[in-house]
Amino acid sequence: MFFIKLTNLFCPYFIQSPLDRAQAAKNKGNKYFKAGKYDKAIQCYTEAIDLCPKEQKSDLSTFYQNRAAAYEQQLKWKNVIQDCSQAVEMNPRYIKALFRRAKALEKLDNNKESLEDVTAVCILEAFQNQQSMLLADKVLKQLGREKAREKYKNREPMMPSPQFIKSYFSSFTDDIISQPLQKGEKKDEDKDKEGEAAEITESSGFLKAKQYMDEENYDKIISECTKEIESGGRYTAEALLLRATFYLLIGNATAAQPDLDQVINMQESNVKLRANALIKRGSMYMQQQQPQFSTQDFNMAAELDTSNPDVYHHRGQ
Repeated sequence: MFFIKLTNLFCPYFIQSPLDRAQAAKNKGNKYFKAGKYDKAIQCYTEAIDLCPKEQKSDLSTFYQNRAAAYEQQLKWKNVIQDCSQAVEMNPRYIKALFRRAKALEKLDNNKESLEDVTAVCILEAFQNQQSMLLADKVLKQLGREKAREKYKNREPMMPSPQFIKSYFSSFTDDIISQPLQKGEKKDEDKDKEGEAAEITESSGFLKAKQYMDEENYDKIISECTKEIESGGRYTAEALLLRATFYLLIGNATAAQPDLDQVINMQESNVKLRANALIKRGSMYMQQQQPQFSTQDFNMAAELDTSNPDVYHHRGQ
């Protein structure tokens, strides 16, 4: 009898139920978790899951959720999702598991499913928890951006209204490409003949594009600028900048960027052209939510053309 009692004293598992042993493993895992020893914590939670009777769903869901928390610390988002899903399957109103799965789904850019989980959390908490509300707001915005990009990608490029275009150009006071043709402006070959009026011909795509600007015939500007660029004309830099500007106006930033890049890298070209290109590329980066590149371009424009008010106006915006 003494021998049996002594054995029981040193072998507690001998008298413990499987659930008790699972709880002990979980408690041990919690200690490792608090100490930042996540691998060992995962081992203990796995042991608890293996030991726990399958009918003990409430306890089992807790063990899965705890292991998910350890995986979260290791940034193993797929494992987090798997374990949280197991926990939610056993306890559909398990707020911790739903919220943790929502965070992991958001990290993997699965915003639709993340929104479903975090919305469920908000409802279960009666919209009282700021953390879950902030995540819901974040995921909603990201999902909205995804939908907008998808719709935007498939839409036909469309020239905005003349009023919009005028308003856009009026936001620049030092943009030489938007200035109207001056009376008496000479053709390239007639620059030295005083008093002779300009005759805009097909040979000057940029000047033709400027004429279309004056006439508000905006649909023809990109094609005329392309002619100037492809012919390597005198106004290639101006044509690149004007074409890029109209690409931006129709929402084709992909086409605009190479033109802007080229103007910016033309060291010999007019300072104001390069500064204007930097401002427009900086604004484009801001719309693309790349503030670091945007700030860099505005700062470069300010260094290049210190007296240009457009730099400070658009950077301030």
